[in-house]
Amino acid sequence: MEKTSGWNQSGKTSEIFSQGGGLRWVRILYSYPKADRFTDGLLELIAQEEKICPYLDLPLQHVDDEILKRMGRRSTGAEIRSLLRKIRAFVPEISLRSSLIVGFPGEKESQFKELLDFVEEVQFDHLGAFKYSREEGTPASRLPHPVPEGVKEERLRALMGIQKKISLKKYKKWLARRGWF
Repeated sequence: MEKTSGWNQSGKTSEIFSQGGGLRWVRILYSYPKADRFTDGLLELIAQEEKICPYLDLPLQHVDDEILKRMGRRSTGAEIRSLLRKIRAFVPEISLRSSLIVGFPGEKESQFKELLDFVEEVQFDHLGAFKYSREEGTPASRLPHPVPEGVKEERLRALMGIQKKISLKKYKKWLARRGWF
């Protein structure tokens, strides 16, 4: 199969689905959140092809530019926000999932607040969040200013508390559309 820049441009992708030999559905998992990988052609294909689940898992980890850079991520917060707007413009009913890390070395309260605001803004359908844990031998293990364990725990609870409210609202809406609530 071609690289993402060629998605649906040659017709090969559509051919795969039309002659799928029993292919019932496809779910795109763990998509690196880089805008150039989400071409208009790919997003149109996701929107139009019934066999592609309208679901993306984008492991964002954070949204603050300084934290993203220290994590070795190649996207900025603005690029992430722009990408999510683009995805939802092409596929309004898409289900978005992500995973975030709280307590990365040097994470300031203001950077954590930006992460909370981002979660409120984006309204993920599913979200996993984790406390940063030092892993020997990784570049991050050598970073200064570790966040105390208690602070990481508080941040995780606060973040997941926000997501719990978002999830409840989304689940109620989903049930109501089906006449179950």
